[in-house]
Amino acid sequence: MKISIQNSNKPWFYTVKLSDEGQSLESFKARFCFDAGEFEFLNPNLTSLRAGDLLILPPSPQYFHTVAPLETYQTIADMYNTSTDELIAKNKTQTTFVGQRIYI
Repeated sequence: MKISIQNSNKPWFYTVKLSDEGQSLESFKARFCFDAGEFEFLNPNLTSLRAGDLLILPPSPQYFHTVAPLETYQTIADMYNTSTDELIAKNKTQTTFVGQRIYI
């Protein structure tokens, strides 16, 4: 899942994917760990998720890391005192690439 983040202190934007459509709004909000009240304020007319919709998301307490050259899941896991298995599970991919933003 690719997410475009403006920065961690300001709202950011997310384009609803086809795979998001079957998800309830409650589980979607929980997935990103942001304040539900802020989400509803930023998206007042949202009643369901439809592919292609552009959502405004409040700042999230989730941590992101931008992959730098020569970094791997192992080196990143070491930086954040976590495991490679946890990073792979959170990011749902086995590989990283320079510039990729991954959940920590």
